[in-house]
Amino acid sequence: MREHDFPGPKLIVRHTGQRFSLAEGPVTIGRDDDNRIILADSRASRHHAVIEDRAGTFVVQDLRSANGTLVNGRRVAGTQVLRQGDAIHIGDTILDVHLAPGIDPGATIQAVRAAPPGVYTPGDFGTQTQQVGADWRQDSRPASRWPVIIAGLLVVGLIAAIAILAILLLGRDGAAPANVVLESPANGSQVSAGSEVSLEATASGEALTSLELLVDGVVAATASSPDAGGTDSLRVQTPWIFETGTHIISARARTAGGGVTEPVAASLLVVDEGVAQVSPTAAPPAITEEPGPVVTTPEAPTAVPSPPEAATESATSTPSPTTEAPTGTPEGSEQPQPAGPGTITGFEEFGTWSRGAQANGTFAQSSEQVHSGRQAGRLDYSFPSGDNDFVVFLQSFPLEGRPNQITAWVYGDGGGHYLNAWILDAAGETLQFTFGRVRHSGWQQMIAWLQPGDPWPAGNIDGPSNGVVDYPIRFRALVLDDAPDSFSGSGTIYLDDLGYGEASAPPPTATNTPAPAAPGPIIQFWADDTTISAGEATVLRWHVENVSAIYLNGDPVTGPDGSRRVRPSTTTTYRLRVVYPGGEEVLRVTITVN
Repeated sequence: MREHDFPGPKLIVRHTGQRFSLAEGPVTIGRDDDNRIILADSRASRHHAVIEDRAGTFVVQDLRSANGTLVNGRRVAGTQVLRQGDAIHIGDTILDVHLAPGIDPGATIQAVRAAPPGVYTPGDFGTQTQQVGADWRQDSRPASRWPVIIAGLLVVGLIAAIAILAILLLGRDGAAPANVVLESPANGSQVSAGSEVSLEATASGEALTSLELLVDGVVAATASSPDAGGTDSLRVQTPWIFETGTHIISARARTAGGGVTEPVAASLLVVDEGVAQVSPTAAPPAITEEPGPVVTTPEAPTAVPSPPEAATESATSTPSPTTEAPTGTPEGSEQPQPAGPGTITGFEEFGTWSRGAQANGTFAQSSEQVHSGRQAGRLDYSFPSGDNDFVVFLQSFPLEGRPNQITAWVYGDGGGHYLNAWILDAAGETLQFTFGRVRHSGWQQMIAWLQPGDPWPAGNIDGPSNGVVDYPIRFRALVLDDAPDSFSGSGTIYLDDLGYGEASAPPPTATNTPAPAAPGPIIQFWADDTTISAGEATVLRWHVENVSAIYLNGDPVTGPDGSRRVRPSTTTTYRLRVVYPGGEEVLRVTITVN
């Protein structure tokens, strides 16, 4: 460790007192040793959260962690602005946010940098161990050096006092410190894309000349004083319509003396038009099941009846299943069971997928596009209305252990619709989790994380809602939901190698050939977000086993688990090339930049 009088923004670990600077770029937090802050916390994920400085405003983003990131006891959805005094909960660790300027007396500051990072173990204060690199240890110093250090601190304090006095004297004819309040929106709030949001801020003080509202760092509205010498209060308000994603709204005031206040900011999560977070207390309309197609060749989409009237179905809720009625299976086949831990179905034995009452498509076995083996599932959809349309296909499979992810290889059509999975847990609750929007074309693996606290489209579908997944669980259904709700049209996607597993041990890909003497390769490659706005970043992740070499866009990388934060300026395809005994494979992930 190194001792500093450190006036900058920092995190303070509550139970150890360790301090970490936030002033040196994005700060990633998690268990893996490639993070800037490493937690020896069993309830933290390998890559749990990241804190960034966005135009002077610090924000925290959860990286799809298993247990979530909380700020002041509230789970972070998307990105959230950090404020002075906030408490960040990651696993069993509490990090206190200190953003206010000023010297922290006696502070021992551990600057955050790539190597070597600090490592600490959560628990009761006074029983912890700290592991730091050799060049980070505080060396023993003879007592004779303390007078020099104290004298230096006194000189620094004297200079700071003179500087503050000079500022006060020079600004005696200017403004008193302005108080800026961002009245709307509330920090961490969520709205639907396309809806009008009122942005409002107020400022009070002396000699205020202007008050600015900014959206993502760009001035959106300004209120100015009619008097060149300023006024004692200002208010600015403007309506705004946002695109989907996380946005930072901030406000700042300017004074006659040329001063500018620090921005006061809030984060706003904007979801697709016409949808909102699922409410556990909402009673979604029940559906009845009807036999889906059971032939081994796909059927062309047929005409579908008009959807239910809006009084019985809204865009903010999702249908609930009823008890499955026994249905027939193709001749010579039985209801399929998972081939082993980690495999739900490879669609080689298709079984019977029962369609819900929304006759908006068909799901059939197909050999037209296959990721592995000889068969896949072809999902033809036809969404006829300009309201919320979806289609549900149900088939029950038991899932062993305590999985926290469902995986699927999806041959996309670029339609951008949500692909979701339903899970039935031991308490009788049906929960929905999302693979995300199918924006890509061709084969790509998609992952649905089983995190009940995630925003829509995750949420309760039917049964008692207790906010947790009660194990053991069963796979219940596949759902395709149009996005946006105003979409009207048809298309086709294919699914293959539907599986499940835990984040720390992803399941192997299903195979229909005898197991070789040596274990075969296990390869997964995905991104936290495949669609971002210009200037934003995302994280590429991979998990590989039983391979001899790994290359990301030609650069050698390591496994079995790895990640890389990327910030492409244009739409970019990243390639993970994996070499293993007997062959090699290239997986691709495309990051679309809007």
